[in-house]
Amino acid sequence: MKKILFLSVVSAIVISVQAQNVGIGTDAPQKKLTVNGSILLDQNNTNDGGIDSAALLFGTNGGVGIASKKTSTGWQNGLSFFTNGKIG
Repeated sequence: MKKILFLSVVSAIVISVQAQNVGIGTDAPQKKLTVNGSILLDQNNTNDGGIDSAALLFGTNGGVGIASKKTSTGWQNGLSFFTNGKIG
């Protein structure tokens, strides 16, 4: 009986943890990650605009994304769009 009760409690905890969304600045997140406010990437302006720097990446391989070159030699106010790991 104790084993059944223990397994029931553990199962309920696992299901509860898996079903929760995470919210930053909100008490009622509507998606897996919900942010109510701005997101700051590359606070120190050291991003070189590459896909391996402070970029927003999509997919498991990270070959698709958006970045912005913030160093003095780049487009400080522009965006770079990547597909297949290359600027497109």
